[in-house]
Amino acid sequence: MSRAEAVTPRAVEPAAPAEAPPSRPSSARAIGAALLLLAIYGLCSLTFDSRAFLGTDTGGKVATLRAMDELGTARPDVGYWAAEADPAAELHPLYYTVAYDTDPPVFVNITTLPMLLLAQPLYAVGGYELTLLLPMLGGLLCAAAAYALARRLGSVRPWLAYWVGGLASPVAIYALDLWEHTLGLGLMAWGIVRLQALAPRQELAVRVRALATAGACFGLAATMRTESLVYAAIAIAVFASWRTAGTVVRDGAWFAAPLLVVLVANQLLEHLLIGGGVRAGRTADTASRLGSDLLVRIEEGLRTPVGMNYADLASEVFVGALLCALVVGGVVFARRGADRHAVECIVGAFVLYGARFVSGFNFISGALAALPVAVVALASIPQLRRTDQRASLRLVLVALIALPVVWLVQFTGGAGPQWGGRYVLLSGFLLAVVGLVVLDSLPAYARSGIVGLCVLVTAYGLVFAAQRTHDAADQLARVAATPDEFVVSRMAQLFREGGSWYSPTDKWLTAVDDDQYRDAMRVARLDTDFAAPRRSVAGYAYPNQKLAAEGWVEVSRSPFEFLSEELVVVRMEPAP
Repeated sequence: MSRAEAVTPRAVEPAAPAEAPPSRPSSARAIGAALLLLAIYGLCSLTFDSRAFLGTDTGGKVATLRAMDELGTARPDVGYWAAEADPAAELHPLYYTVAYDTDPPVFVNITTLPMLLLAQPLYAVGGYELTLLLPMLGGLLCAAAAYALARRLGSVRPWLAYWVGGLASPVAIYALDLWEHTLGLGLMAWGIVRLQALAPRQELAVRVRALATAGACFGLAATMRTESLVYAAIAIAVFASWRTAGTVVRDGAWFAAPLLVVLVANQLLEHLLIGGGVRAGRTADTASRLGSDLLVRIEEGLRTPVGMNYADLASEVFVGALLCALVVGGVVFARRGADRHAVECIVGAFVLYGARFVSGFNFISGALAALPVAVVALASIPQLRRTDQRASLRLVLVALIALPVVWLVQFTGGAGPQWGGRYVLLSGFLLAVVGLVVLDSLPAYARSGIVGLCVLVTAYGLVFAAQRTHDAADQLARVAATPDEFVVSRMAQLFREGGSWYSPTDKWLTAVDDDQYRDAMRVARLDTDFAAPRRSVAGYAYPNQKLAAEGWVEVSRSPFEFLSEELVVVRMEPAP
């Protein structure tokens, strides 16, 4: 490259190519791609230990499926051996269990009903392994939506969006765990696809069909992911016709009607099977959290976009922000023709990831840190303001406007142990699709390097998730094999992580605070089946937690590690 070329900015090319967008893929090619992606998911799942999971919510679902199978019921009831002594389920071994005052009472430890009802027949036939077909199908839904969005934006490489969206993004991690994230994300993404099909002068029937389909997609997603309601409101505001107040109201009504029908149907189903509303309760709880725990929200507001899970918040935010800055630098320099500096920035990003990975296995909690191609869209916002790029800009607006709203109402305490910002997955997904379209106008080395970053971080995530399941399963197997028939955990999520071992008849209790621990030991003394002949109680706790109890004496104490958490196991016997 000559000196003059090095300082002359490269002409900015629009992300949409001059040639016509690629035609729809043939059915055979689409089916082949879906089967190949499904096969890759299946092979990756073989590296996981099916007795442990990516998070405790999955443990609650598997415990529910196991209990339903054992109790022979179609209701999502985990049962409770100490229901008479603790009818409110305050000591239930599965943390977050809610007791519904029905006849008989129902003990529920799920976050969504549709996923469980779909999983139950699969579990009955093939156990947990077969239920993974659901999140894997959700992964296919996400990949297809990425293709459709990229194609509508005029990308010449929509298949790149398909494979990055389904295989080199957080979707690949969540597709291997019985969580609702891939299904919820796929439905929201297809809702955006339908909204993106709206045009100013469109036949009324076509417009109504697009809006109603989009509303139904967001409604179905909201039965599984509460943040779907935030994205639904913002998406319709961005995509609705703003020619007159009447057109805004009309578009909103056609969009909202099917959404509300789905939510009401789900509410009726929950009352029929459980006797109360699971999603409505979670949504109300989410709304009540608006602005609460402000200091925690500030921390998680920093962690969710760029968190890398280093030893402290400042380090991980600094490294994550530096990583994003390097990607931005790579895009800006590549666009200006400063290829050497662009390569240096991209290589620097690889080095930062490598330094983070060698520090140990852990979640990459930031949405941008786990999907670096999304940063490309942020670096290209000035170019997206062009008239011919307004379709891409709308997706960026939906992604960015949602972030502070979700931040204000999201469940606090879960920003660290998550992959890729699980509450804002749609934001990362939309930014990534726009970023992949922008890459069409950049040199091949920049496109390959940034996509390579996505492949690298996702591969690390798959290895980490597999290792986590093996470590957790080995440690939980020790808990389940304890010779004590009565076990009390002071760690909230210990038994919930161990959903594969949970049985409604196992005499396990979870007692987080000291008052609950005293109540748990009281239940142990009152349990005649346990008390005679004389037996001991195993207590799992953090070293600084109290395990002494009136009427009990400590007989042994030993260390126990669970997923890098240092615990102690204390065995107590009734005092003479």
